[in-house]
Amino acid sequence: MRKTFAAILALCYLCCFNIAQTQTLFTKYEQPKRLTKVEKQQVECLAQNVYYEAGYEPTKGQIAVAMVTLNRVHSGKYPTSICGTMTQKIEETCQFSWWCDDYKRIKAISYRYTRHEKEVFEHARSVALYAYMNYKNMEDVTKGAMFFHTKEVHPQWQNVHITTVIGNHIFYRKS
Repeated sequence: MRKTFAAILALCYLCCFNIAQTQTLFTKYEQPKRLTKVEKQQVECLAQNVYYEAGYEPTKGQIAVAMVTLNRVHSGKYPTSICGTMTQKIEETCQFSWWCDDYKRIKAISYRYTRHEKEVFEHARSVALYAYMNYKNMEDVTKGAMFFHTKEVHPQWQNVHITTVIGNHIFYRKS
């Protein structure tokens, strides 16, 4: 477990992220098991969602985006897989906006990243793996949120209330 924790911290250090913050967020890291092919695919979908929704946010903001995705998966109100939840459309509206952006979606499928983007994506992948492995045992930094948007967006959502603000994102759950 210490080796895994050290590897995550080293990755975070290499990606120029705040180690002190990361250390407190990753303290309860569960010993990784050997993931099945399906589990690896789910973690990869979660990593893409974290990267495109919050890749340049602080680690806590990335964990928050992962938590919203996982909260939806476990709610019974959305598809029961991470990939299904991430790619879900309701009346031609993507639940995660980046998925409707053809350029980003094609880039995600083909993994055409610059060197800097690869480093940021690797951090998003470590956050995704952490959240995937520890979802049931970790504190939900979003306080049960199932929705979020950036501060620049002003949706006309009804029957929701703010649970928290982390970085550039505002998180919500239904009232």
